[in-house]
Amino acid sequence: MTAAAAAATVTVVSRIGGLLDELKAHAVPGSSLANVAFNVVPPEALAVGDPTAIADLAAAAIVLADPPAIAPFLDRCPALRWLHSTYAGRC
Repeated sequence: MTAAAAAATVTVVSRIGGLLDELKAHAVPGSSLANVAFNVVPPEALAVGDPTAIADLAAAAIVLADPPAIAPFLDRCPALRWLHSTYAGRC
């Protein structure tokens, strides 16, 4: 990604402790995460129907989420282009 390129925003919906800190630790200059912004939508806020959380999720194009937290809300994600499971990846 070039300096002139627009930064991507990844919406994070997860109960995994320390996940955001781990993502930010890898967002160093020169990395693929260097220009990424993170928007956290707490699963608990979605579960109780918080309007701000629902609106944030509806606007999200890229989502990193725990499958049980996001599954009930996928029909409310019209802008979604990429969904990545927190359950995928390193062991």
